[in-house]
Amino acid sequence: MAVRRPLKIINDSGICLKEMTDSEISDIAKMVQQWHATRMYNFDGFTFGGSTWSNGVPGIVYRHHGGYYYAGGSTVNMDQLTDSYYASTYNTQTDDYGYPPGPDDDDSFSAPSIGAIDTRQTYSYQTFMPYNTAQYNSPSIYDMQEYGYIVHDTGSDIRPENSHDNIIDTIIKEANNQSLNGNEIGSFRVATSTPGGTHWYQMQDDFFSDHRSSGSSWNDINNTTQQTKWNLYLNLGYDISNGTDVVSFNDNNTPVQWRNFYHHSMISGSAVTANDYSIEGTYTGTIYIKTESVYGDFAWSTNNSTWTSVSLTSYTSSYIYPTGSSADGYFGVRLNDWNGNAPHSWSYYAVGHNGMEHDARYIVNNVYRYDSEKDIRRMSMPNVRALGQRNPSLVGVASWFDDDMLGDMRISGLLMRVLMPLYYAYYGGSYNLPYYSISSNANLDNGSSIRKRGHWYDTYESSTSTVMTGPHSGTYYHVRYANGGVTTAWNRYLYVNAKV
Repeated sequence: MAVRRPLKIINDSGICLKEMTDSEISDIAKMVQQWHATRMYNFDGFTFGGSTWSNGVPGIVYRHHGGYYYAGGSTVNMDQLTDSYYASTYNTQTDDYGYPPGPDDDDSFSAPSIGAIDTRQTYSYQTFMPYNTAQYNSPSIYDMQEYGYIVHDTGSDIRPENSHDNIIDTIIKEANNQSLNGNEIGSFRVATSTPGGTHWYQMQDDFFSDHRSSGSSWNDINNTTQQTKWNLYLNLGYDISNGTDVVSFNDNNTPVQWRNFYHHSMISGSAVTANDYSIEGTYTGTIYIKTESVYGDFAWSTNNSTWTSVSLTSYTSSYIYPTGSSADGYFGVRLNDWNGNAPHSWSYYAVGHNGMEHDARYIVNNVYRYDSEKDIRRMSMPNVRALGQRNPSLVGVASWFDDDMLGDMRISGLLMRVLMPLYYAYYGGSYNLPYYSISSNANLDNGSSIRKRGHWYDTYESSTSTVMTGPHSGTYYHVRYANGGVTTAWNRYLYVNAKV
């Protein structure tokens, strides 16, 4: 295990490779933080109160009213707390109207004893922490070689980083250190108002509310008044309405990679854009693409003779394997938009020909040729904010890790295929990402790997008074109600823990 710095290309008295600095590595770590924060911001369990494989985000914290919400073995029950209050009580006596022979003694009967401490609301707290599952496996050696960054190995050798431990020490621990001890992007806090600083967003109202009794008569014994309310806040790292990414990537903070690239050329016809299609994958042979409809439906071939059609309305395979064997590599096809920008999506994402922005303008029978080439190049880094806003509802496990659905495989490969899977993995008997716990101990913060992120508590009244009232419909009431004094029922503290 060691910090092995990604290499970058710079022009320093000539083109050369140079190791990235601490601050440049921190920029890559911030990209991890921002994507994790974006996923949690889009988590829909805050509204219905639970986390399942369809919407689960590792490390998410949420509360719901009532008992625990069961969502499978990856849901961790953190704590269950109650908001308590003093329940007023009373004794009664019927008005005897001074009936002889005795005097009217309706106001002389005794007051009740001290009442019980009652529960106004139960709060249950859970987190979603999957481990050893297919959705959250560590990246494969292949993924690290194909989508990872290049490092100096030994002597004069350079190579793609292929060690999980080294990536954890270099990138993941820096992201965690920033989350716990620096910018706090992707971190939760429990507070009564928006925490200081910028880009904090309220994710859940009424994380806990402390109420006390406000009744003082026979007909309002269960009335309560809110004393303090705490909410759950998330540091998103950017302005959700019109902000920019946390990091702006340039030549200095962008690593290089060794991977398969495809160069295109026209075989017949003319392109509407510089490149109507984009090819992505690992197949190293020549690929031909022929347009078969104005919507971009296409056929593919490896010899410009034998064609296999792929319809956008029925194509459901993530990748195409030209030889039929995964060992020989795959490729996928994306339709470019009409502004010359990055490709929008893999072909099968355009089910029903919607959302592709091509407006039925592809030229039928155009033939394009794509030749693969292995090369060292500067990575194209993703616009994290744009990825999150383009797919705001895709918060499920499969969707976030499916490059085909995201349509940004080339520019998101490092993030989606290497860093985030490793960030979310249960690795070496512990979690790589920050995880949360609730404790009654106020002194667990060690200033480094465990940090306190909020404090809340419950109180109820500790003294009472009595009052006689009536008659009401022929009945006198002797009421004992809360009147001053406060007892703290319990204290709780939210902690975030991580490898740093």
